[in-house]
Amino acid sequence: MTRFGRYIELFVWVAGLLWLAFTEVESAHYSVCVFRAAGFEHCPGCGLGHGVSHLLHGRLAESWASHPLAIPALLILLNRMWQLVKFDSTNKHQIQ
Repeated sequence: MTRFGRYIELFVWVAGLLWLAFTEVESAHYSVCVFRAAGFEHCPGCGLGHGVSHLLHGRLAESWASHPLAIPALLILLNRMWQLVKFDSTNKHQIQ
């Protein structure tokens, strides 16, 4: 992946987490679920965004109720963001 691609990926993850951090999920009735849009009744990922948003607001019980995998998902995202930042800082002197 190019350096530009890594910046884009980092921007997307940071922007998504900031959006979830500054959005009150109780008042928002949004869904970008492809399965729901296709008419499926159940999606294994539904509620994950709400769960991460609850975590970012410090509401652990609501996060667990929304989706039990919200905590691991947030940890995985933070780890990926750290990898992208770390890669950039360790490869500053390389010419691409």
